[in-house]
Amino acid sequence: MLVRYGGDEFLMLGFMESDEEAEGIKQRIKDSMTAWNVLNGGPYNLSASIGYCKYQEGDTLQALVSRADKLLKSTPEKSI
Repeated sequence: MLVRYGGDEFLMLGFMESDEEAEGIKQRIKDSMTAWNVLNGGPYNLSASIGYCKYQEGDTLQALVSRADKLLKSTPEKSI
């Protein structure tokens, strides 16, 4: 499920088998943005900072978003 969380923030919620699967999705999103930039050649390029975190028993949506946001800020290209 993909939803706009606010402003320029989006959340994607889903079930993934492994970190490798999550990393693959992350890379496909970035590759799609790169392809769009190449095809459109406009004055602005699409870009994104993408991070993720795993659900831990008892997590609320707010806890997940907060943890993912902290991980994204501390290690933009690394996720846990």
